[in-house]
Amino acid sequence: MARIENERHEIKNRCRDAKEEYALIIERIKIDTEDRKKRDQGSHAEEMAKEGKVKEKMNMEDAARYIQRRWDWF
Repeated sequence: MARIENERHEIKNRCRDAKEEYALIIERIKIDTEDRKKRDQGSHAEEMAKEGKVKEKMNMEDAARYIQRRWDWF
């Protein structure tokens, strides 16, 4: 009877330890997911800024070509 009780307590302890480890892993996954989202948002913002600079440069070049075509050079 004592052996069965010991095994039962051992199983309960293992179950509790497994649940704690599972909760820890879930928390780490949540933290990692949040970090990835932040990095993705940061890289997306950087890409948008780069695209904005490229578009601005293209607009300036288009404006310069328009002025050169319309200007009567002597």
